[in-house]
Amino acid sequence: MYQIRPARQEITDYSWYQSIIDNLFDGVYYVDLEKRILFWNQRAEDITGYSREDVLGKKCQGNLLKHLDETGHELSGQRYPLTATLQDGQKRSGDFYLYHKQGYPVPISLRVLPIHDERGNLLGAVQLFLDRSQLHRDQETVSQLQAKSLIDQVTEIGNYRLTRLNLEHRFEELHEYQIKFGLLVLKIDHLTEIEEDYGLIIRDQVLCMVAKTLSTSIRRTVDLLTRWNQDEFIILFPNINERVLKMLAGRLSFLVKDTCLVLDQTSPLHVTLSVSGTMAQNNDSAHTLLERAHQTLAACQALGDNRISIVTGIYE
Repeated sequence: MYQIRPARQEITDYSWYQSIIDNLFDGVYYVDLEKRILFWNQRAEDITGYSREDVLGKKCQGNLLKHLDETGHELSGQRYPLTATLQDGQKRSGDFYLYHKQGYPVPISLRVLPIHDERGNLLGAVQLFLDRSQLHRDQETVSQLQAKSLIDQVTEIGNYRLTRLNLEHRFEELHEYQIKFGLLVLKIDHLTEIEEDYGLIIRDQVLCMVAKTLSTSIRRTVDLLTRWNQDEFIILFPNINERVLKMLAGRLSFLVKDTCLVLDQTSPLHVTLSVSGTMAQNNDSAHTLLERAHQTLAACQALGDNRISIVTGIYE
């Protein structure tokens, strides 16, 4: 008895492959040995903001697809996984930050795979990367917060009302369970001058860029980022100590300093932060905690821009 097998069909329409790769959850791009980008899928565009027209035929260098490590330092040379794989042909993976076209860092998990020809010669490498930011909020929750006037309309993060509500909860935890928490006040340097020079639209883009940079760099389900006023953000960090608070202040300040807003036909617009911080004490109230943080911020700003001041030695 003979078994009839279907004839082998060869796929000649390679748009079919493009359709499959475009619908992956991972961003995918391929570079040759000169790090020239020859393939770029739709998800890569979604994650980075760069279209195919922006990147195809260009090299991964300069500000294009700049990567940072978890501490906020730029990857270069052999520390850049793609470069290292093109040198030794080995697979690599890890968690990093990749700069979005709009200037803010996106936390990603990446894998780099070498591509060889049939003789084993290295032709290039493919990088696959997944967005770790999980910034897509539950829409029902956002609607509920908006209905209660707890969301800032420009940055779409919490506003000062949400800060005060969360502070009440944090003080209850501190007094009842001795769960420590810290607070940072982060002020954008010279935002008023930016508005005067570039207008409200650019000012709002700067606010959104800073908000996204900060939100991708904290614990989304634990920490709370809010816009406190015109040019200030507040972050509440539960269950940390003074040492960690100081480390976080430096990390966030560094990440924002390294971001930029690309303006048409002008130089990139960079911003810096003045940052103050303090740990909450048992005898504090929301008023005294915020007052101490803002007094520290004023003293910090008197020394110049892009400075950090953390109140130390008052808790432990």
